[in-house]
Parts: sequence; structure tokens; C-alpha cells
Amino acid sequence: MVTNKVARKKTYVLDTNVLLTSPNVLEEIRNADIVLPSVVLQELDKLKVGRGDPETRYRGRVVTRALFELSEKGNLAEGVPLLGGSSLRVVEVNSGDADLPASIRSKNADDQVLGAAYNLSKDPERHVILRTNDLNMLLKAQSLGFEVERSAEIEVKSFWSAVSRRWNSQIFPVLVIVVMVILAGFMYALVDTIGDQQTTTVAGRGIAQADQTQQLIAQYEERIANNPQDIEALVEVGVLYQSQNRWTLAAESYERAVLLNPRDPDVRTFLAIAYFNSGSQSLAIDVLNQVLSEDFNYASAHYNLGSMYYHQGRVATEAQRETDANEFYLKAQKELNILIELEPDGDFTNDAKIQLEDLERQIQG
Repeated sequence: MVTNKVARKKTYVLDTNVLLTSPNVLEEIRNADIVLPSVVLQELDKLKVGRGDPETRYRGRVVTRALFELSEKGNLAEGVPLLGGSSLRVVEVNSGDADLPASIRSKNADDQVLGAAYNLSKDPERHVILRTNDLNMLLKAQSLGFEVERSAEIEVKSFWSAVSRRWNSQIFPVLVIVVMVILAGFMYALVDTIGDQQTTTVAGRGIAQADQTQQLIAQYEERIANNPQDIEALVEVGVLYQSQNRWTLAAESYERAVLLNPRDPDVRTFLAIAYFNSGSQSLAIDVLNQVLSEDFNYASAHYNLGSMYYHQGRVATEAQRETDANEFYLKAQKELNILIELEPDGDFTNDAKIQLEDLERQIQG
């Protein structure tokens, strides 16, 4: 196998699990050729009809949707340009190829991915890197002399922890319900005494609150089962899932509500936040931009879009990608300034000003 890597453009071969655990990997890899073996698409397709983990199925749908969008911009078999100077293409692999090492001639998915990497590595102008989070594949690849990288699962909860404190509370009555659930859990724990016995512990309060939320979820799920067109129930159960950081289930509920009422900017904003926190950041931003293309004065979309760009800038700064970070910061600055112009005394204005002060420091520093 050829291993000459001097002054050659990198070629990344991605395993299916990398796309599922790091949905933004196509954006993160810069100035490289990205290759998906065709078996990866087959595995993604199987997830749609499988009965496995719902979050994995959801991420599979997100990745498939992104690939469909890219296919509209060009031929995936020939290569489609991506942001950051990279390109993406899909390659076929004949697992029975006599040129492949005997250890990877089987028809299983792992060997087909390895076969694609092996065939590409025969080109002396390529620096081939295999990305996988599968230990067995990693060990097998290393035994064949491949360079291997892992992709850490994306963590985006920090965004919601920053935004949830100041998120739009004026739209749906379910937000009041969530607050009532929290208060009910607190009061349950505070006054649960027998005679002169002491109150329950903080852990008890949390359990009571969780039980109350689960009861509400069960009630809304029953409503939805009886009437799949019940938009109110779909949105409210989505908010309840969101309050538990169960972003995948929240997004699925919002998606169903949007299908029933595609023009509702509130639900689409909810959906964008769920997408962002489940790792589908580009999709979230696309949703908000679409909302603003239809109603530029919708303040919540400007605020959330600015907060998302701000978060992406912080991530890029931590990764020492200063050019990308500044690009995100400038976009965030633009959206937050528009918000302040639209609503000088709005619910989000003070928080937007705080973010803008930090953005000024980040841009100047």
C-alpha cells in the first residue's frame, strides 16, 4: 500500500458511525476530499425502517436529508463541492476484487469501507485517512497500515443551557404548564410531611418533577395516538421532551407539527432549536433562515440564529480556527443587532446586548 503523504491533499474515508455521532463532520473537515463508500448509504437507508435506538434513527434521517440536499447541487458519484474547500463523493466498492487483501474481501460493511480506503490509497497523490468510531474496524485498519482518526460525539448542550434561560415564553401555553410542573414538584417535596416529620430531600423534588413531566408526556402521547392531526399536543409534548433535553424526540414531534402547518414560524423556531441541540446545526440554521425569508421581522428567529452563530464561533475559537470563528461572530453580531432594532425593549434585548459585548471582545481580540 502506498503511504507517501508529502504535499498531497488529504482524502478522508468516513464510516457510517462517524456520520451518526458527528453530524457536522462534513463541515468540520476543511480542504480535503471526503469519500463515502456506497455501503454507508445503504446502512443509513436501513436505519429508516429499523427498530433500533430512536436517536440513532433520527440522526440517520438527518444525514440522509443533508445528502439529498447535496445531490441537488451536483452528482455525488462525481463529487460535490462543500464549504471550506472540501468536496464529497460516493464510491462503489467490489468486495470480491482480487486486488484487495484477503482479510477485507468479505461482503460485510466494515470490509467494504476498508476496501474503499485501500483502493484510494494506491494513488500516490492521495493522503488517505480513515475516520471511524468502531474499535474493530480501527484495529483492522491499523493492521493494514492505514492512518485512522476518531470523531468525538458532538456536544451541544452548552448552547441550550445558555439559551434556555432566556428563551421565548410568550407563545405556547405549554410553557406555563412546564413551569407549573416544576413548581408542583417543588411544592410536593417541600410540604410532604407526616405530622412533624421533616421535608423530603432535593433528590425527592427531582423525582417528583420528573414523574409529573412523564405523566404529562403520556397524556399528550395518548392524545396524539387518538388524533395524529392534533398540532397542539404535538407541540406541547415536544416542549416537554425539550425540557428533559430529549432533543431527538422533541424534533420528531415538531417535525410532525410542521408537516401539518408548514407556515407556523413559532413551531419552526422550536424545531430549529431541537435540531441544533441534537447536532444538526446547519439544518437548524437553514430552518431559521427560511423563517426569516418569509417574515424578516420575526424577532425570535433573529435572536436564536444569532445565538447559534455565537455558539459556533466559540466552538471554532476553542478549535483555534480563527477565520471561521470571526465569520460566525460577524454573523451573530448582525442578527443580534437586527433583533435590537426590531425590539428595543423586547424579551431578548438585554441578553442580546450581553452577547454583543462579548462578540466585540472576541472580534477585536
